[in-house]
Amino acid sequence: MLKTKERIITTADLGRDPDQALQNAQRAPIVVTAEGKPAAYLVGTDTFDALIERLIELEREELSVNVQRGEQDFVEGNFSTLQEVIARAEARWQGQDQTQP
Repeated sequence: MLKTKERIITTADLGRDPDQALQNAQRAPIVVTAEGKPAAYLVGTDTFDALIERLIELEREELSVNVQRGEQDFVEGNFSTLQEVIARAEARWQGQDQTQP
């Protein structure tokens, strides 16, 4: 477990000992501060890869839910024709549509 002083470092600390910062980042995300404010996170490659994989998984789940919802709407007759969609889009572009999408 990293100590707080190892998890929050300044840009100067990063410049003085980048190898240590990279090594610590493999164990836990590191906050890099500039002028006393968080400026960046330094994360290990395994953590980054896991985050990206999870993001892709969540996007797939969301897409699946939305496709199912769209299919159900279609079955229930809740859909717009292409002409209706074009008319709404043109009205929005011209600033005539007062409804929310």
